Amino acid sequence: MVPNHLTFFVLNHVALFPEENWPQEIVVNGSVLMAGKKMSKSMGNIIPLRDAVRKHGADPIRLTILISAELLQDADFNVEAINGIKNKLESMYENSTKTKAEEIPELEPEDKWILSMLQNLALNVSQSMDKIRFREALHHILYDFDSELQWYLKRTKSKQRTNISGILHKILSSRVLMLSPFAPHIAEEIWEKLGNSELASKSAWPSSIGIEIDSKSIQTETLLKSIIDDINNILKVTKISPKN
Repeated sequence: MVPNHLTFFVLNHVALFPEENWPQEIVVNGSVLMAGKKMSKSMGNIIPLRDAVRKHGADPIRLTILISAELLQDADFNVEAINGIKNKLESMYENSTKTKAEEIPELEPEDKWILSMLQNLALNVSQSMDKIRFREALHHILYDFDSELQWYLKRTKSKQRTNISGILHKILSSRVLMLSPFAPHIAEEIWEKLGNSELASKSAWPSSIGIEIDSKSIQTETLLKSIIDDINNILKVTKISPKN
């Protein structure tokens, strides 16, 4: 009897499969910690999986573990982080109930910019996935794009635009498809709310959203943000209130 799991794994494949199906490489993940300490029954710092899923849901548990560390690192499981993940997923779900798949109008400069940033997001997530850097991919999907989205909403609000629902729908749809491999349950719920009949898991991975990156719009928005930041910093230092 072979007591070693690794040897047993290799011998089983050699005995059952032809050589082309033998293992090519093995990846070993790190340990799962609880608040920086190794999980141990004797220490009483473990959470039974069934209890965790029953209390928080499968998707938040999966995402909390994945986003806490890369594959070869020790994952530090944090109960507080679960609540942050749940709030993020609930926010995406709520947005899906307000977003309609309306026709996208002729693109304004800020539209070209946000869609270019969405294309960059798709490329970055795809590259992270190819490198098996799942924590990095999740950060791109859940957090890194938020500042761009908030800037876009600020820009469109300043112009009193009311025709951006189609673009917001495209943005959320793309992010949900990227989220699907990590949080399949909530992704399917949001995907259906967005008006799709086919499952998100059966839809094409958005490695490209069909939009060419507009370098000019990126440069323009970057310059505009820089100018506004400079003005705000000057006002803060000089304590001058702008006149109407």
